[in-house]
Amino acid sequence: MSDDIGRLLRDNDPAAGREMNPLERAAMRARIVAAADRPAAGRPLPRWALVAASAALVGFFCWTEVRVPPPPQAASAPPTRILLTAPEGTRIVWFVGTPDAKELGS
Repeated sequence: MSDDIGRLLRDNDPAAGREMNPLERAAMRARIVAAADRPAAGRPLPRWALVAASAALVGFFCWTEVRVPPPPQAASAPPTRILLTAPEGTRIVWFVGTPDAKELGS
């Protein structure tokens, strides 16, 4: 397809077979270089629009409540009981796994 377009352009070129003098070449080159230096078509977003969009997103996420369900409660297992007896007869009982684990002695 690009060959067809190239052929059509060459067949209908009004300047075909005509030599350009150095001044015309320089002017044509200057126009092409100037066109290449210009930014691409389309307008970029202004900075204030980017700042406003960022602020809106931050505000949205700061003021919305994220609800996370609580973790499921595991079935409470009986506390582990550790019984130690010292050589003099002192007994120490530890209940491990309870929130108020205490040391009981007699």
